[in-house]
Amino acid sequence: MNHAYKLLAAGPSPLEKAGLAATLLLALMFPLQALGNVWLDSFGQKWFYEVRGLSGKVLAGSWYNPALAKGKSYNISFDVTSMQGRMALYAGDSEPVVIDSTGHQSINFSIAGGGKQRMVFTSSSTNVVAGVSNIVVTQTGQAQASGGPPRGHYLSFARERNIQEEVIDVLAQPWNASGYHRNIANNLHGALTTPGVKGFQVTFDWRTIETGDGVYNWRLMDENIAAAEHYGLAFIVKILDRSFDGSNVLPAYFSSSRMVWATGGGNAGFVAKRWDPWVYTRIIRLYKAIANRYDGNPAFGGIATTESALGNFSGGEYSLTKYKTALKAIVSQTQNALSNGRLFWYLNFVRGDNSADMNKSARVELATTVPHQALALGGPDVTPDVSGMPGSVSSYRIRVRKRSPDLDQFCHLQHVDLGLSGRNVKGNSKRQSFLNQIARVRERESQPYFNGTPAVFEKDDLRNPAGIKVDLHPSWVLGDHWTPEELFGFADRNFHCDYVFWNYVDNAGSEMFGWPDLRPIVINTQYLYN
Repeated sequence: MNHAYKLLAAGPSPLEKAGLAATLLLALMFPLQALGNVWLDSFGQKWFYEVRGLSGKVLAGSWYNPALAKGKSYNISFDVTSMQGRMALYAGDSEPVVIDSTGHQSINFSIAGGGKQRMVFTSSSTNVVAGVSNIVVTQTGQAQASGGPPRGHYLSFARERNIQEEVIDVLAQPWNASGYHRNIANNLHGALTTPGVKGFQVTFDWRTIETGDGVYNWRLMDENIAAAEHYGLAFIVKILDRSFDGSNVLPAYFSSSRMVWATGGGNAGFVAKRWDPWVYTRIIRLYKAIANRYDGNPAFGGIATTESALGNFSGGEYSLTKYKTALKAIVSQTQNALSNGRLFWYLNFVRGDNSADMNKSARVELATTVPHQALALGGPDVTPDVSGMPGSVSSYRIRVRKRSPDLDQFCHLQHVDLGLSGRNVKGNSKRQSFLNQIARVRERESQPYFNGTPAVFEKDDLRNPAGIKVDLHPSWVLGDHWTPEELFGFADRNFHCDYVFWNYVDNAGSEMFGWPDLRPIVINTQYLYN
């Protein structure tokens, strides 16, 4: 992944070049395959203890290791037993992972077809003392697919739309449309042809697509993918399996025993029991059917899940173990059906057995142990002060970026981010409370634990769009709206947004940011992802 904030690796010193030459000579004499522990096979020991006075010096490993096969993905795990200062791990094509504390590390990385075959620890500050043991590098499978939709900006429609009918057909025969529909078509045409827009995502009710048990009506999807072909864009399908407006979006053949009545966002509606094998096997069946129909079309960008948050409900035979099993099956089996598209996994809140949200360390584990070959991870809403974001969703996504930098992430700026309901404001209490919690736990314990489990604390990046560090909401900005420019900068610095979904509304109104506010951001950052 290439980003505006990407760090550059330091080159090898003359002494390191000599070590590299020795490594190459050994490789030529004894060609290595990725069998067992690649690190042990390559370097002869599973630990190191090194002292470096200067930054950018090699601690262990090499900048080129022929034992790392191109087109493959790997996992490196190790225990940091001593850490003074900071060190960085450069692995494959991934961005460097900076490590400044002791503890266990497990990081996924891949080697692209023309990628870097590197696996090296370096000092990342002056006066570094680093001790590492139990280094294990194993091959996990193929590297992430080189295809997939282009990275960049996408329009997102929160309800069913027919772009062929609403835009292309209207513009072809404007005399047959009302003034209102001509205005909608012209505005949408302008948005879809904005430099930097790579595609669009349309949300469909499940019952619109699946009209019977295993029976599908493809008309609406067919017309949208035809529109994507017309514009040279990528079309992403999002299937809605829950509602909070009282409507039932689930297939008509679903009985009441396959859903729960849940509240969320001030409203209530029907939510599919995704943890029920009867339900999630049908989700997988639907996703596979979509992939089988469209994955060979260059205009097909992929499939987006509904967000993992379920709302508030009781009963339903729910358990966290069941839900994790379902999520892993959906994510793994859908990726296996995709060769060109991506699965956009909306993983935000996940209900615990006895809590509103699972332990975020467990969510990191969930995200980093599923296959990544055709996956992009993300979630709705990025406004930093919305309840639950600082200490749960934002911090887990930052952690995933550090642990699995090869995993694409997407950022979806929804209605909340664009000003709906007045929640897109610069507050103070929630984020400050999270920072205070971090400080208290770290003062109390050198190996932080929270509620009996290892804590995953990751602070967000408190910089403005120019990259200048700022205070946590100085008093003079409290109560102001976050602007789309600020939110985009915040999201990209913290999550590295390979894909950015912007909610599009035809008439945003005075209380919300609309496409005219978003368009300059898209144009000014259209090359960020090349």
